[in-house]
Amino acid sequence: MKLPYAAVEVGRGGPFVTAAEHGQRPRDSAGLLGLQLTHGGEEVGRLVLARRGRHEEFSAADRQVLDDLVRQIGTAVHAVRLSADLQRSREQLMVAREEERRRVGRDLHDGLGPQLASLTMKAEAARELIDGNPHRAGQLLSELLEQTEHAVEDVRRVAHQLRPPVLDALGLLAALRVHAEGQQPTPVHLDLPQALPPLTAAVEVAAYHIALEALRNVASHAGATRCTLRLHQQGPTLHLEVADDGSGIPVTTASVWGWHRCVNGPPSWAAPVPSRSLRARHPRPSRATQHPQHRSRPVEEPDVESIQVLICDDHGDFRQGLRALLETAPDLEVVGEAADGDQAIRAAAALQPDVILMDLNMPGTNGIEATRRVVGTSPHIGIVVLSMVEDDDSVFAALQAGARGYLLKGARKADIVRAVRGVADGEAIFGPAIAQRLMRYFAAPPSPTPVYPFPQLTARELEILQMMATHLTNPEIATRLGLRPKTVRNNVSNIFTKLQVADRAQAIIAAREAGLG
Repeated sequence: MKLPYAAVEVGRGGPFVTAAEHGQRPRDSAGLLGLQLTHGGEEVGRLVLARRGRHEEFSAADRQVLDDLVRQIGTAVHAVRLSADLQRSREQLMVAREEERRRVGRDLHDGLGPQLASLTMKAEAARELIDGNPHRAGQLLSELLEQTEHAVEDVRRVAHQLRPPVLDALGLLAALRVHAEGQQPTPVHLDLPQALPPLTAAVEVAAYHIALEALRNVASHAGATRCTLRLHQQGPTLHLEVADDGSGIPVTTASVWGWHRCVNGPPSWAAPVPSRSLRARHPRPSRATQHPQHRSRPVEEPDVESIQVLICDDHGDFRQGLRALLETAPDLEVVGEAADGDQAIRAAAALQPDVILMDLNMPGTNGIEATRRVVGTSPHIGIVVLSMVEDDDSVFAALQAGARGYLLKGARKADIVRAVRGVADGEAIFGPAIAQRLMRYFAAPPSPTPVYPFPQLTARELEILQMMATHLTNPEIATRLGLRPKTVRNNVSNIFTKLQVADRAQAIIAAREAGLG
């Protein structure tokens, strides 16, 4: 077109950055023509042209050619921007992945590794001293117990940081339901499918964190009275939307690929329910019909009925350790073991124990679903969750499923035995850490609903009104917000209409009376 200067500038609503140019840019901007570059209705940049002469206008033919060029250049700029965004995303993913690997490696190498090595050495020293110096051996064993508790806490922390345990226990849909029902101060309506196709771990974690963050924003900033969480699969994309009726934040949309006080101890909570006599337990199969492998030992006191316990955990070593611990209590009898949720359900039906010690994360049917099914068919069986996970969603999900106790793995013998006895007698027992979580949750006052001025205004209109109250002109507002002057003028006109004011001065007075500016 024989123009002295042409340039492509890119940016999202300004300021624009020159990506390519040809010729010498005129110092006087009066001779320049700027054409908006768009793609899918979004402004992606502009085409800047210098006229052939200072006062020479473009002909109709020139305009037609430029219209065709603008459409093609807009598509090209969008493609280039996508490529740059993809490259930045790849770089950020690599950095985040390596930082996470370094953090986990540091936690294992500098924390858990030395702790486990120390445990081994102290256990060996205690074994050597147990005959010659039993007092010192007892001291070492006490230290070993304390260090073991710290090691278990470290493992739990590292595992929770890597992936929310509730996803493994429940899956994405059930985890969202539990969080919305038990944790959200603002009522949440769920619009979820009955099922989802298999999702990758990355997609599950991303969708879960996005939903939780959006719901937190609604509770903290939106001033909403209700909220809707929608999730659906469309082709290869998982669509997640959180919408509310508040004025603080707009709709958030995301598409994702691919709880008895203890003396001399920390607080715990026992919530008694209608108690029942130990002799009035549900009839169980005769001991003579039980398989020998389910008998831990004969009853030592025939006149006192022992509490029968079923252990459900997928780690054999942990089951052995727990069995050994329970067998030191004369009134507890381990009648069976199960390595997964399905075995737990069958064993509960066959053995009818008084108490089940249930892990959450097990292969096949998880502990929460197994708890729900056992309680559904045998409500007299008390279930105590004994798990590595302590996040709020997992705790509330287990309670909703029917668990009457919740302890963390690494709990001392006194806590475990007290929980088994209490649940067998109709109480609800929770370890100190879980008790503190429940007390904080139920003791916390409801979050005050923030009051926002002019709820009839959109977030953008409220922002512009606040700037108007500081006596900024429309062009100055456009520059600060990166908007076109016409867009600012339209928003100002909408503000006048919604506030029912005649001019800018009246709008500024209304804004200042509301505390803006």
